[in-house]
Amino acid sequence: MESVRKEASLVTSIIAASLVAGAAQAQQAQEVEEILIVEERINSGYSEIESNVGFGFPAELRRIPQSIQVVNSRLIDDIKPLSLSDIVRSTGGASAGRNSVEPFSSFKVRGFRVGQTIVDGIRNTNSLNIQAEGIANIERVEILRGPGGAVYGLSSPGGVINVVTRKPQSTPRYEASVTVGNFDHRQIDADLTGPVTEDGALRYRLIGGYEERDSFIDFIGVERFQISPSLEWEHSSGAVFRYQGDYRDREGLRYISLPVPGSLTGADVIDPPLSLFTGEPAQGDTLSESLMHTLSFEKAGDGPNMVHAYARFTTSDYDQPSVAPANMEEDGRTLNRRYNRFVEDQEETIVGIQIVREVEIGNLTPTISAGLDYADWTYDSVFNRGSVAPIDVLTPVYGATIGSTFVLASSIDQFRQLGGYVQGVFEFGEDVTMLVGTRWDRLENDTESVRRNRSASTTDTEFSPRLGLSWEVSPGFVPYASYSETFEANPSFGSIRSPSGALFGPQEGQQWEVGAKFDGIDGLTSTIAYFNIELSNVLTADPSDPAFRIPTGEQRSRGFEWSNTWQPVDNFTLMGNYAYTDAEVTQDTNLPAGTPLENVPEHSMRLWARYAREFGEGWIGGVTGGWTNNSSVFIGLGNPIEIPRFDVWEAGAFLQRGPLSFELKIDNATDEEYFLRGAFGGNGVVPGDARRVLVTMAWRP
Repeated sequence: MESVRKEASLVTSIIAASLVAGAAQAQQAQEVEEILIVEERINSGYSEIESNVGFGFPAELRRIPQSIQVVNSRLIDDIKPLSLSDIVRSTGGASAGRNSVEPFSSFKVRGFRVGQTIVDGIRNTNSLNIQAEGIANIERVEILRGPGGAVYGLSSPGGVINVVTRKPQSTPRYEASVTVGNFDHRQIDADLTGPVTEDGALRYRLIGGYEERDSFIDFIGVERFQISPSLEWEHSSGAVFRYQGDYRDREGLRYISLPVPGSLTGADVIDPPLSLFTGEPAQGDTLSESLMHTLSFEKAGDGPNMVHAYARFTTSDYDQPSVAPANMEEDGRTLNRRYNRFVEDQEETIVGIQIVREVEIGNLTPTISAGLDYADWTYDSVFNRGSVAPIDVLTPVYGATIGSTFVLASSIDQFRQLGGYVQGVFEFGEDVTMLVGTRWDRLENDTESVRRNRSASTTDTEFSPRLGLSWEVSPGFVPYASYSETFEANPSFGSIRSPSGALFGPQEGQQWEVGAKFDGIDGLTSTIAYFNIELSNVLTADPSDPAFRIPTGEQRSRGFEWSNTWQPVDNFTLMGNYAYTDAEVTQDTNLPAGTPLENVPEHSMRLWARYAREFGEGWIGGVTGGWTNNSSVFIGLGNPIEIPRFDVWEAGAFLQRGPLSFELKIDNATDEEYFLRGAFGGNGVVPGDARRVLVTMAWRP
C-alpha cells in the first residue's frame, strides 16, 4: 500500500511538474507573442518586397522592370481612407479627382484616365462596383505605372490598379471598429475570420461595413452598406478552392459641380461658397447597387509553379438623377440648369486560366506564364433630359420642379473579348532578369441605339508586346528598362459618332521607361523612373462636320517619378513621392499641338510620416501626418482656365493597449479651400473636401 502511495505521489509530482512547466512555457510563448505584436505595431513600415501585378504572379519588386507602388495594409490603416480614391491619391504619379461625396471614382496615372480596375489579378470591364466607397475588404492596392496590356488586356496606357482583397484565415480573428466625426459621420466595420472545420482546411471570412454621413456641401449626404463573405477550402494536395462575394449599396443626392464663373473667373476670392449645391434637394437620390461573385481554384507547386482558374459574375444597377449646372447669365449670378437622369444596368461574366511553370531551356530555367480569358459585358442605358428653373448662386432658393422629360439616348451595348498571353522571365545568374511577353486579343462590340433604331458592330484584333531588362549592378541597386503596349476601347455612344455610323476601333498606347530601384540601403526603398507614353487613335472632331468624330488624334505623356519609403531609425517611417508629368496633345484636327491635357498636374508631391513607441507596459502610442501638393491644372481640354495649385495637410494620433485602440484622423487639417478638378469639359469645377475629423475606437487582436 505504501508503495502505491509513493508511486501515486511520484506520478502526481510528475504531472504537477509537467503542468507547471507547460504553464510556464505557455506564458513564455504568450509573452513572446505579445512582444512580437508590439514590435510589429511599432516598427511595421510601408515598403513591400513582392507584388502580383508586375508579372501576373508573385515576384520581387526590384526584379520587375517597371515602376510599381504598393499601398500596404499598414499605410491604409494610417491614412484612414473613406474610398479607393483616398488610397490611390497617396501614391506618386496617380491622382483621384473625386471628393468624398461623389458616387464614383476617377483615376489618372501618368496623365491618362484609368477606366478599369483589376481585382485580385482579374480585370473588371465593369469596374464601378469596386470604385464605390466600400473598401472594408481591401488588404492592399498595387499600382503598375504604364501599360499592362500584355498580361491584363484592355487597359489604360497610364497604368493598372490592382485591388487585393482580404482572404479567409485558418486562425480565428475578430475585428470591429466604430468611427464618429464631424458632418454627423457614423460608421461601423467588422471583420470575422477563422476555421469552419477542426483541421482548418475549411475556413471563412465575413467583412461588413455601414456608413452614414453628411458633408460640407449643403443637402449632400451619403449612406452606404457593404458585405463581403468568402469561403475557402484547402485540399490535402494543397489545392485551394475559394468563393468570394461582394455586395454594395449606396445612396445619396448626386453632386455635380460649381460654376466656373465666380469660382475661378470674375472674382478674387472663392465666390460662391464651396458649400453651394447647384441642384435641387427634391431631384431624388442616386442609387447604386452591385453584386459580385468570384469562384477560383489555385494549386501552387515548388517555386513559382502554379495553376489559377477563375470565374467572376457581376451585376450593377445605377439610377442617377441630377440637376446639373449649364451656362451662367451675364449678371454673373443666375445659373441656368438642366435635369439629367441616367439609368444603367450592367452585367459581366469573365472566366480564365493561368499557368506558371519553371522550364529548362539549355542552361536557363526561365519562369513561363501563359493565360487565356474570356469576358462578356452587357451595358443597358437610358439617358433622360428635362428642364428646370435657373438658380441664383449668391442667394439660392430651392423648390423648383422638374419639367417634362424626354429620352435623349437609349442603347444596349455588348462587349466580348477573347484573349491569351505568354510571357517568359529569364534570369541570367543572380543579377540579370529579362522579360519577354506578348498578348493577343479579339474584341467584338455590338451596339443598338433604341431611340435611333439603328445598330452597329465592329471586330478588332490587337497584339500587346512587352520587353524588359533589369540588372542588379550592386547589392540593392537595380537599373532597368522596358517597353510595353496596350489598348483601350473608344467610346461609341450618344453624340460620339462617326460619319458612317460605324463604331470606332480602340486607342493604342506605347510606353518606354528607364529607371532604377534601390532596396535595403539603410532602410530606404526607392524607385526613380523616366517614361514616355504615346497614345494614338484618340477621337477628335471631323473636319468635314465637327458634330462627328474621327480616330486620328494623338496624345503624349512623359515625365519623371521618384517614390520612396524610408525607416531611418526605429519607430519612425517616412513615405515620399514626387512626379513631374508633361501631358499634351500632339495631333488633333481642332486643338494645336502642345495643348495640355485636362486635370493633369505638372508637379505633384506627397509626404507621409508615422512615429510610434511603447509607453509603459503594453501601451503603444504614435502620431501620423501627411502633406499633398499639386500644381495648377487646366479644367478642360483646350480650355485656358486653370485651377490654382493647392496644399493639403493631414494629421493623426493613436493610442492602444492590447487589441483595443483609439485613433484620431484629421483630413485637410488647415481647412484649406481648394478645387480638385474641372468637370464637363471645363464647364464646372469640383471643390476638395473641407476639414474632416474622425475618431475611431477599434478592437483588433
